[in-house]
Amino acid sequence: MTKQILMCPVCRQSLDLNEKTWRCGQGHSYDVAKQGYVNLHVVQHKHSKNPGDTPESVDARRAFLQGGYYQPLQHAVVALLKQLDVKTVLDIGCGEGYYTSAMQQVVEQCVGVDIAKNAVQRAAKLNTEVTWVVGTGATLPVLDQSMDACTSLFSPIPQAEIARVLKDDGYLIVVTPASEHLYAMREALFEQVNPHTPEKFVEQLQDLFELKQ
Repeated sequence: MTKQILMCPVCRQSLDLNEKTWRCGQGHSYDVAKQGYVNLHVVQHKHSKNPGDTPESVDARRAFLQGGYYQPLQHAVVALLKQLDVKTVLDIGCGEGYYTSAMQQVVEQCVGVDIAKNAVQRAAKLNTEVTWVVGTGATLPVLDQSMDACTSLFSPIPQAEIARVLKDDGYLIVVTPASEHLYAMREALFEQVNPHTPEKFVEQLQDLFELKQ
């Protein structure tokens, strides 16, 4: 199902899965890890040895989400994908896959990408039907105009890359933090804390996307 969707991060050609290896026409190859994900975050794109969330933060977030506190949001995103009749979706910043695995249930092809290998490893163990990828938003790991929808739930929004991978009639679904999101925790960690400004994302995206109410 996932052939001709993933993109080689080096030469940008399509990747084909042959047994346990993704390979492009130029001969670049990427093995599927034993946990079931593929690492397409090549060394020339890295800014640190282990980017993204630590194992401790991944475990803590997963434990919190399993409490069901964000289940209404999860259900709302899934309902929107069904309403829009989405067949292929890319979840940017998928983390440990709480939202991604739910999305997979209502689409034909689901790709989850995150820069944190720790998070993707955990996600891949829990749902083998998603194509899990360690990668960066600076080079989203899917081909041009291959996605019906991209989602960014409390995650970065690489506008140019999203515009590249979406079909002409594709959708970008964004969930942003409210102004006081995690304020108490951030206040305990940092000397100065500024409220989030969720409306800024609408302004930033207006040149490339049309806002649907």
